Amino acid sequence: MKNLFLKPVAAAVLLIVPMSAALVAAPATAQTRGYVVAQAPAPGFAAAAPQIERFVMRQPQRMEAGRDLRFRIEGAPGADAWLDIPGVVRNVDLAEVRPGVYEGHYTIRVRDDLDAFDRAVATLQRNGLRTTARVEMRAERDWDDRGWRDARGPRITDITPSHGDRVNERGRTEISARIHDNRSGVDRRSIRLRVDGRDVTRAARIDNDSVVYRDDLREGRHTAELVVRDRRGNETRRSWSFDVVDRHERIGQPPPPPMTLAVTSHAPNAYIDFRGNLRLEGATLPHATVRVQVDSVANVGGVIGVNQPVADQVVQADASGRFAVVISPRVVPIPGARYDVRLTASEGGHQVEQRLSLHQRG
Repeated sequence: MKNLFLKPVAAAVLLIVPMSAALVAAPATAQTRGYVVAQAPAPGFAAAAPQIERFVMRQPQRMEAGRDLRFRIEGAPGADAWLDIPGVVRNVDLAEVRPGVYEGHYTIRVRDDLDAFDRAVATLQRNGLRTTARVEMRAERDWDDRGWRDARGPRITDITPSHGDRVNERGRTEISARIHDNRSGVDRRSIRLRVDGRDVTRAARIDNDSVVYRDDLREGRHTAELVVRDRRGNETRRSWSFDVVDRHERIGQPPPPPMTLAVTSHAPNAYIDFRGNLRLEGATLPHATVRVQVDSVANVGGVIGVNQPVADQVVQADASGRFAVVISPRVVPIPGARYDVRLTASEGGHQVEQRLSLHQRG
């Protein structure tokens, strides 16, 4: 059995926040979110709750006594981290092996309740603020020697010009895109931008999460292709086409269709299942980028209102303008919670927003 470094009991006690103190939610990011219990910061000190992006457990093929379990948190760096397994063990220390990555081990004992491990809860604490998150079980095949296997390539969003767009910016046509990867991170050396089959990467400006290229493109149809890999070698490739037209020709064209956005899967104030699973479907302009943000609002003990981010995802509509996103909360659902949904569709420099509230069955 691995040595367990148990924290003092006092650190395991969640403080009940006075009504005057604020309940602070961690910044919304992709996929895994936790509860946040905050103490009011000292005057003149603006503390931020440490974010948990993901909390996973390496699950062996057989859960039995003597098996070693490996836990891993990905989140804010420089925090104090531990985990609790209800009815089994409390305050198992997780060491920060590199900035923002915390790991720890636990060996199953003979009398341990094997059903309790999928209810493990991790805690990050910094500056008197703490965040908790429910564990996500990952099978042995989903891990390698470097930790949890990253099998998803980076996301490419916010392309310009938009697919099918008509631009008249001869002499200063700008081609750009944003790149996101919240797992192993983007391998900047792998970025390749091609315009009409020509590699223009060296002439492009690659800064943080954006790629920007400007050129004097002739009139007619042009194709851009962006290829990028993450640090685990997962590749994403996206290509799009647009037309460069004469200024007078564009003026003579009919105006583009108005920007629209509608949720087709749920009516306002509809109920979703008690586990908080949610599939949202909708319609907008073809190939538009849609950002879906979901917050859960619930009462704890009928007194304290808890607002926690559930999801922040970006999807692209298909050629008919249809889109869908599946949301599976990574936090313990609170019966009777309200889900506030905000959708934002973007295309060709235009943007439209849609909001609705849904309710989780108690």
